[in-house]
Amino acid sequence: MWKLLFALFILTIANSARAEEQKTPALWEYGVGVGFIHYEQYPASNQTSEFFLPFPTFQYRGEFLRADDREGARAYLYKQEKWSVEFSGGVLPSLKSQINDARRGMDDLPWMIEFGPQLVGRLREGLEFKFSLFQATATDFRLTELNGQVAEAKLEWKGWLGRFAFLVRGASKEFSQTYFDVPRKDVTADRPLYDSRGGLEKEEITYFQNIKSGRANFYFGLGLSNYEISVNRVSPLHRSDHNAAFFAGLTYTLSESRREAVPEDKTQGVVNRAKQQRLLAP
Repeated sequence: MWKLLFALFILTIANSARAEEQKTPALWEYGVGVGFIHYEQYPASNQTSEFFLPFPTFQYRGEFLRADDREGARAYLYKQEKWSVEFSGGVLPSLKSQINDARRGMDDLPWMIEFGPQLVGRLREGLEFKFSLFQATATDFRLTELNGQVAEAKLEWKGWLGRFAFLVRGASKEFSQTYFDVPRKDVTADRPLYDSRGGLEKEEITYFQNIKSGRANFYFGLGLSNYEISVNRVSPLHRSDHNAAFFAGLTYTLSESRREAVPEDKTQGVVNRAKQQRLLAP
């Protein structure tokens, strides 16, 4: 029975993917959604958090800027047939330290926003290599400050079965201090003094899939992290070598533009457009 259910599930994804390929998406669309997320409270924590919440959605598929449920958000700076330079980023959530056993009594962790350039190489159809160098910014929405750098190397495959990726991530000393430092004021009997180092943080395998039917879109993802390679593995705040995160959600499009999206092969970088305008200028 489970084999039959699995076969029907794969067939549903395949049919949805084919139907989606036949329809050109709109340039922009907006709607509403609801999602559930399960995640580690901070990198290498042995405790997790979950939240379930509604949210608005907006997608845009333009010539320079793309933000959709297939690729995430990115802006093209320079683009060639086999490679491009883009801007991308990510977010790590804040944490009230009183709800975490390892950090109880320490300062709360801020929101961490990562943003910066990403070099993307297209190795073959559906297979890409990405190298990212992000500037991290810590904020509690009252005080915002730069907080070190993060580097990621990722190999990603995209097909009708979904998106699979393997990445290796490293961070500067300043970034690592936020999560793994134990200053003298926070030392306890089971939390000794620790000064963090910059270097490798983790390796991770991720999977993402979305299934669209009319105006509704179901999506889910899974991430498996290995912190055994971390240079800060001996920190008393490093509590777990292996963590898992997952999310699932449902969105519904309320309205969309009559204009069609710019096809992926027609996108270009801001630098490319500037060069074209100079060549065409009288």
